[in-house]
Parts: sequence; structure tokens; C-alpha cells
Amino acid sequence: MTAVDICTALVLTGNLLEAVMVSRRVIETLEEQQRKNDIFLGMFSVYSDQCGWCGFSLGLMGEFDEAKAVLKRGLENALEIEALEGLRKAEEMYIEMGVIPDSYWLTRTREALTRLGP
Repeated sequence: MTAVDICTALVLTGNLLEAVMVSRRVIETLEEQQRKNDIFLGMFSVYSDQCGWCGFSLGLMGEFDEAKAVLKRGLENALEIEALEGLRKAEEMYIEMGVIPDSYWLTRTREALTRLGP
């Protein structure tokens, strides 16, 4: 499994903190190894994708400022390397962060996560 698969599964099952931890580790590793511009999974930049999952998860957890900062890094990277699919995905997630704080969807997600417990 790739980090993309793992983060997708974690977010879809409500394991947001774990998704943040996995994606942050991938982001940090790619930055440390100066590989954020050259690792792709199909048409997606792994770096931009992981910034997307990290930021999206942070936003769902209510960490909006941090979410926007991480999503911005993914957007900037996708734009820099012209990874158009990654750019589209990162842009959608970044826009969503502007909507989520007041959304019915976030309220329902938080209620569901509270019922599930830690």
C-alpha cells in the first residue's frame, strides 16, 4: 500500500489524527530528501497529495489555520511542477477549508466522531 492509499482509508474511516500523522511523516521525509518535486503516483504528485490529505484532515479536526497552510504548500508545489491533477485536487481541498468551518457537514462529522469516542 502507498501513503496515498493509507491516508485515503484513514480519512474515509474517520481516523483523522492518524491520517495527519502519516501524511506529515511523508511530507517531512520528502522535504528532508529534497524529493517533493519528483515522486509521482500516476498523475499525482505524492507531496501535493499528502499535503492535501493532511490539510483536509486538519480542517475536519477544526485546525483551520494549520490546514490552510499545509494545503497552500501542496497547491504551490503542484503549480510549480505543473501537476495539474494534483493542483485540481489541492485546490478543491483548499476551497473546502473556507466552507467547512460553518458547514452542516462539519457539525455532523464532529457529532459522529464524538459518538465513536477516542
